[in-house]
Amino acid sequence: MAACISAVNGSRGLCLILLHVCFIHHFINLPETTVSLTDGDTLYASRYLAEPTLVDGVSLKASTLKRHSQACYKLGVFYSFKAGCVLGQRTALVLLLVYLSNDVASNPGPGLSLKNLTKSRRLKITHLNIRSIVGKMDSLRMLLKDNPLDILTISETWLKPTISDNEVSLLGYSCIRNDRSNKVGGGTMIFIRDGIPYRSRTDLMSEVCKSSCIEVARPKCKTLLVWTVYRAPDVNLDIFIEDLSHSLLTISEDVHTILLRDFNVDMQTLGKVTNKEQRRKLSKLLSIHNFEQFIADPTRVTETSPTLIDLLFSNITERIVDHGVFPLNLSDHSLIYCVYKAGQFKSPGRVIEHRSFKHYTKPDFINDLKSVDWSSITANKDLNQAVFKWNACFTTVIDNHAPIQKSQIRGMSTPWMMAELSSLMQKRDFLHRKAIKSKLPNQWSQYKDLRNKVNKEVRKCKAEYYSRLIEDNKNNSSTLWNTLNKILSHKETNPVSCIEADGVIYSESKTIADILNQHFSNGQWLSHWCSVFRPIKGL
Repeated sequence: MAACISAVNGSRGLCLILLHVCFIHHFINLPETTVSLTDGDTLYASRYLAEPTLVDGVSLKASTLKRHSQACYKLGVFYSFKAGCVLGQRTALVLLLVYLSNDVASNPGPGLSLKNLTKSRRLKITHLNIRSIVGKMDSLRMLLKDNPLDILTISETWLKPTISDNEVSLLGYSCIRNDRSNKVGGGTMIFIRDGIPYRSRTDLMSEVCKSSCIEVARPKCKTLLVWTVYRAPDVNLDIFIEDLSHSLLTISEDVHTILLRDFNVDMQTLGKVTNKEQRRKLSKLLSIHNFEQFIADPTRVTETSPTLIDLLFSNITERIVDHGVFPLNLSDHSLIYCVYKAGQFKSPGRVIEHRSFKHYTKPDFINDLKSVDWSSITANKDLNQAVFKWNACFTTVIDNHAPIQKSQIRGMSTPWMMAELSSLMQKRDFLHRKAIKSKLPNQWSQYKDLRNKVNKEVRKCKAEYYSRLIEDNKNNSSTLWNTLNKILSHKETNPVSCIEADGVIYSESKTIADILNQHFSNGQWLSHWCSVFRPIKGL
């Protein structure tokens, strides 16, 4: 028993052991009887003990007596008590074994998953300390393919100016970034889903704390700032707080602000003696500006200790309808999130045009081409008119056999993803969650081994897929260049989300087009840009 007690962590396990011993004690000290009590009797006893009305210790309903007469005759006050001891002993033992398995939550029940979060019809704002984004772009694309988020802020991007935006682009998202160019590490970034009107607030992008900030332009609504801040461990906290305080003073009090930050200061207070002064300074700064911290669970869990260093602050607590932490395998930091009470922004679909050859037949197509009067085209001496007529005739014929259709593309393409690789990723994620819960070294070791194996398989699958694609299309220059552009991360153009004219922000596509058309048609912009062109040497 002593060995069992030593294996139990916490007072709950000790209470279960004492409860189990108590029932054994009562059961052993019961007087001897010649009447045996079966497992079925024990079950019926537990049922009768739960009845609200007891007669001599046994509930005597007519229907129950009729169905279970044989068991009821055995039961009396003595047998009910004995069966209760057996039931209590076994229940306490089962609960103790479950607790010793270390695989049960303190409040078990259905929880919010990342999949359920993405189904929310509110504005979903998240933050992740990714610790180098370049090598994790494929994993990030797969994450957002299955779980589209509205705004994703990133810290510790580890980007340099030599890395272009194309290399870290996400299909269906725009991005802004603030790199830490003078030292290794650091850097922040924000991904904004297409369809969300925003503008970059460069006036709040500090070099001291390496922050990135956007202003979400919601028509007829108060301004919403989404601000991500990162403090490197070698940055003095007092200087950081002073710089942050100066930035907060420039923001109007009626502006809704959400700050997602990695301060590199553990904000856990329970059992924490270190960093007490740092926590006090940060708390004082944010309380002055009426900000509240929402994240309570650890955001970085390792084999040795959990810490709470990724934080989410806001000055509009009544509009934050949900918040929490999701562990991901992308980093040793977890994803933190909040759901902001605002209307859902509709994302514009990516539409492509293509010809449908579903009903195409080559003989019919050739016959229709032969029936066209091409002599009028060859006899035309004006080359431009001849080309125009030829295109019109040919387009008319091909439209009848292979009409142009529009299709909407959803999600991000990962054609190199294999079923075996997907299964390995699911197993890796399962081991990661298990390691976080159990905190056992062997569980962490299994997770890390499988994580490294998955990373190797991803690189292998991508290399094999693109090598095969290049080999199959080496005689087709168009397809070959499309493949090379994907490998070289040539970014597609993003739609304009909003535009500001005369101090007013517009987000409607037609209004944006009219403003741009008016701007470029008045001719003033041409004289302006011509005036700033530098003269070419030698002319």
